[in-house]
Amino acid sequence: AKEDARYILPLATHTQMGVTINARNLERLLKRLDRSPLVEAKKLKNLIYDEVKEIAPSVIKYVNAEEFDFNFVTPPQVEFPLNEFKWSLVSHTSEPDIQVLAYILFEQTGESLANIKSFLKQLSHSELKQMFSQLFNKMKGFHLPTKAFESVEFEFEFDISSSCFAQLKRHRIATIIKSAYSPENGYVTPPQLVDLGLTEQFSKACSIAEEFSKKLPKEIAPYVLTNSHKVKVLFKANLREFYHFSRLRSDAHAQWEIQDLSNFIVKAIQEVAPLSGELMMGKHEFNKLADKK
Repeated sequence: AKEDARYILPLATHTQMGVTINARNLERLLKRLDRSPLVEAKKLKNLIYDEVKEIAPSVIKYVNAEEFDFNFVTPPQVEFPLNEFKWSLVSHTSEPDIQVLAYILFEQTGESLANIKSFLKQLSHSELKQMFSQLFNKMKGFHLPTKAFESVEFEFEFDISSSCFAQLKRHRIATIIKSAYSPENGYVTPPQLVDLGLTEQFSKACSIAEEFSKKLPKEIAPYVLTNSHKVKVLFKANLREFYHFSRLRSDAHAQWEIQDLSNFIVKAIQEVAPLSGELMMGKHEFNKLADKK
């Protein structure tokens, strides 16, 4: 119930945050905060910089936004087709199963990648599957597959609630591009509210937030939108990271929305990488599978 209650809270709701960060990324963070049009962001930048500037003055130097940081591409004056926005696998590394095995054999043999791939493409599906069976033998729920899985990447496009995005962006070994907050993107209604018969009240609250946001300058309009309002996201990561993602987010204990997203990602990857992605699943499901062996 508490997880679903946050969906109606506005994005302006105060929170606490702790962060562990290296000097290089901190410098980037300070510059991004300085670039923001929000007064709150600039205040935070100054507060953080005042704390760290004496600690590493020779490392944390370029903290002010410059002209280059404001460069952008003017959007084309084109009316794009009004297609329904759908969750989708946008792109992926070609022949992912072959790619993973090729990287593993490259490490073991030192043969050229081209020769190894040519050899692997001559093998039958059962022979390739046998190789992956050796690779996955005695794998446990807390194990990550070998670094060769990092050679395969998948890019997804989806729209999720701001609440779900707050969980997604914790996965930092990924490229995450988010569109601007907008009431036009719609919102997510938690199933539990539907079960409790609170859909009408929830929708009314979201509509009030949307109307209010339209009266505000675009820079601060998102403050009054709710955590249920959607953002559109491009999410790109390697297969090794997606294994970690699925163990956490497809697990039975995961929050329902990001669990739905993770299950979609797992299914999409396994359709194009059935061998290398075979053991992508939640921790609870993997443990059941391991117990049967």
